[in-house]
Parts: sequence; structure tokens; C-alpha cells
Amino acid sequence: MPMKNPRPAFLPLLLPLVVGAGLAASPTAPVTRPITQITLTGGTVQSVAFSARGELLATGDSAGHIDLWTRSGRAAGHLTQPGGISAVAFSPDGRWLATAGTDGHVRVWNVPSRRQQWDRATGAFYVTSVAFSPDSRTVLSGGGNALPGSGDTVKLWNVTAGTLQGNLNGHEDVVTSVAFDPTGTYIASGSRDRSVRLWRVATMTQERVLTGHSDFVSAVAFSPDGQTLASASWDTGIRLWNTADGSARASLSGHTAPVLSLAFSKDGMVLASGADDRRILTWNAHDGRALAEVGRTQDAVKGLSFSSRGLLASGSVRRVDLWQVQSRPSR
Repeated sequence: MPMKNPRPAFLPLLLPLVVGAGLAASPTAPVTRPITQITLTGGTVQSVAFSARGELLATGDSAGHIDLWTRSGRAAGHLTQPGGISAVAFSPDGRWLATAGTDGHVRVWNVPSRRQQWDRATGAFYVTSVAFSPDSRTVLSGGGNALPGSGDTVKLWNVTAGTLQGNLNGHEDVVTSVAFDPTGTYIASGSRDRSVRLWRVATMTQERVLTGHSDFVSAVAFSPDGQTLASASWDTGIRLWNTADGSARASLSGHTAPVLSLAFSKDGMVLASGADDRRILTWNAHDGRALAEVGRTQDAVKGLSFSSRGLLASGSVRRVDLWQVQSRPSR
């Protein structure tokens, strides 16, 4: 689909933000301001994603708008699709953008041409999440239906042709989040069934089930070295898992409402979390120690993404904030 004239505008702020290590991630932490605010005229921002090199930021909202931005907040393209957007993701090579739709479809877009590559119905009532393999050849989709156990699967699609490569069945409720590990060996999925599952890609089989959350799992993310898997939940907690054996490494507490989004910094030192309490917190990615409250948004933090330069994008109601985050905390 061709690019349309940009709709939204951006508002640069003059005060820089550097998040220092050692600050308590508590409600009393000082509230700081983003270095850039991008205001959208569409719906609530559901997902944000930086491209691998950080030159583009994609946002998807509940009204079906997909916007592309430069890292300074300048409009760089606009796409639309029927229904709302629940997730966006760039391929590691920067050529493709995947979008998850509330209409039950997954779509892949050619980034250079700003045109749609393909559109596929998944069989689910809605798609909640998308993710690319490290080689950019496969895209994952996760979703589900209104009734638990009906179509709650992870699907693998060929990026260029849109052909279905396989299904990962096992969750008992809607799959809320999916991720490839950095080596392409494993897939992680989180679900409303309160579990996190690890799958081996080569055999398309379930490797292990990780349990411990007491409510819906809302987000999963692998660290850049692949040794740690983070999961977030409506139980307000975050858990760190060892991917080698599935053991729990740490349980992180600090949010006062369901945690909705997670993102690791590119160097793997910092984990950021966003929640329904409107707060963005950072954690030491190795031991789970609380670092800082980055800031607060005007509503629930639906999406987070780090750029290669330490910029953290957060999505909320009709607005995207860009924060500068220190990426190397003291241990």
C-alpha cells in the first residue's frame, strides 16, 4: 500500500534525560520528561518497534494506523489496514515490517517500498503478537479466540511468500506474546493460561513449560545473549528465567498494576518494563535489581522498544515518548 501524507506531528522537548543506576524503582522516584513526544491523531498506541539499526521507529494503534518515524520524531511513512493493530515488529535485516491485527490477520510490509507484501488470515479471532527469526526468513504470530482452547496457537510464516510453515500447539488460552531467541534455536510464548512455553524450532516441539505467574502472562522477551528470558504478567510481577534449564533466576516487584510490556537494551544490561500504572521502570538484566523509574506516561504503557543508541520508545494513548536511558548500570 503506498505511503500517504503523514498525519501526526512531533513535539521535541529541550530537557534531556539520563537514567542513572542505583535509583529505586518506586512510586516516589523523580518523574522525568521524555526528550521527544510524538502525538498521534488515531487510536491508542498498542505497540512500538525500532528497526535493528535504530533509524526507523514503527508504531501501531487501535484504529489501524501504522506510522513510521525517524529517531528524531520526524514522520517517515504511513500505512493502514482494516481493524486495529495489536503489535508491530521489524525484521533484523530491516527489509520487513510485520503487523498483528485485531481482525485475525497477520501482515508483512516491504519497508523500502512502503507496500504490503502479503496478508494472511490466521484462523484466530485476533492476533496479539508478531516476531521475526534472527535470519529474517520467518515471522511468528500468536493469538487466540474468545473461547479458551480454540485456535490458541503460535504460527510460523515464510516472510516473503506468506506460506504457513507450522503450528505450535499447547497453550490452553490466548497466546499473548511470542519471541525468537537470538540464535533462532528456541521460541518463547506467553499466554493467558499463565504459562510461558519454550519451543525447539528444529523439531517444532515443546521444550518446557515455565510456571509461577498467578495471572495472565502479557509479555515475553529474550536477552540479546539468549541466556535470559523475561516474562511479565497481570499479577504485577516480572520473572527472569535461565533459558538453559528453565530455572527461575529472579522475581521482580515494583509495579502496582498489570505489567504490559518489556524490552531489553541492545547491550543486554538493562530490562525496561511498562505497566497499567503508567510507569516505566528499569532493572538490572542480570540479577533483577531495581534501577530507576524512567518516567510516567498519560496512560497505560502498551509498548516498549530500545534502539541501538539507548533510546527507549514507549507507547500510550495517542502518544509515543522517546527517553534516553543509560544502558550500562553499575552492578
